[in-house]
This record gives sequence, structure tokens and C-alpha cells, in this order.
Amino acid sequence: LPDDAVVVTAAGSSVGKPPSNVEIMDAQHWLEHLDTNENSSIPLNFAKPNKPVQATVLGRKRIITDDAPGDIQHIIMKLPEGMHYVEGQSLSVIPEGIDPKTNKKYSPRLYSIASTRYGDLLDGNTVSLCVRRAEYWDPATNTIDPSKKGVCSNMLCDALPGTQFNVAGPVGKTMLLPKNPSDDVIMVAT
Repeated sequence: LPDDAVVVTAAGSSVGKPPSNVEIMDAQHWLEHLDTNENSSIPLNFAKPNKPVQATVLGRKRIITDDAPGDIQHIIMKLPEGMHYVEGQSLSVIPEGIDPKTNKKYSPRLYSIASTRYGDLLDGNTVSLCVRRAEYWDPATNTIDPSKKGVCSNMLCDALPGTQFNVAGPVGKTMLLPKNPSDDVIMVAT
């Protein structure tokens, strides 16, 4: 940091020099132009469902405790070079195979992107999805009915590192925040 650096609150008032034991680092900002530059638009449809690209699973982790019902996985995937997104967008994952109900290819499943535009690895080439495994608990048998499990959510939740998925997108508008950074923001997840 330069010698004249000061700590500034969200409201813009100066609170003095940072404590000597605190390391202040320059904020990552090299992808901010994706939705803040007047001459650019947010990234949309790098790939379309009829011409998807491959994303590779780098890892996944269960993010709820073992005693919680169901299964939710945090899945990190590497995207193709040049595929970017912004906060508030979604990614289509296209399951392999044929839907036995329609005898056609499975339709794309849309997942909200859970990471910032920099991804969990902060390299701008990864995306994170938090996926709840879709399964049906049959109260009559007190078991999970495998005939009613979600095709795509189960593929994602069972994926091992190196597994590749067809993806399309990103789609959707960016998350709109107030111009004043000190305004309150309430976020609700579904």
C-alpha cells in the first residue's frame, strides 16, 4: 500500500491508517468491466443448449451435516476459456442420455451460479453451483424411491473430479445493487 493510504468506511469517511498488524491487499477487479462498463453488456449465451460447451468438475463437497435431511453439494467446475458470468446469472447443465418419458434428449436444467465472477479459485475460469439432490422420500415404505430421483441433480451430486458436463449460458440479468454502497441490502436464497 502507498504511504498515504487510509482506511475508508463504506460511507466514505476516513478512519485513519490501517493497524500495523493488518495486511491490506488490492481488491481483485480485473473482471469488473463485465457489467460496469457503459460500452459493454453482461455476458450472455457464450454457449447455447443446442451447441453446449464442456465444463469439468474440479471437486465437490457436501455442505450440510450428516444428520440433516437430504443432500446439498457445493460443486466447482472449470469453464472453457473466455466463458464469463456475473453475479445473479444462471448456468444450464444438460444431462447426457435420453429421457424415457419423451424418448428425446434430456432438456437443460438451470442452476443459479453460487460464486462471484472470479469463481472459488479466483481465476475467473471456475463456477460454483450449490445443488440439492432431488429425491422423493416415500412415507409408505420409509425409503427413497429411486424411480423418482432427479436426473441432473443426482449426476452433479455424484460427479467425481474430472467428470465433464455439457453446459450452456450464462443466462439472466446481473444482480442489481443500489448505487449507494452504504444502503442496506437484504438477500433471500431459495
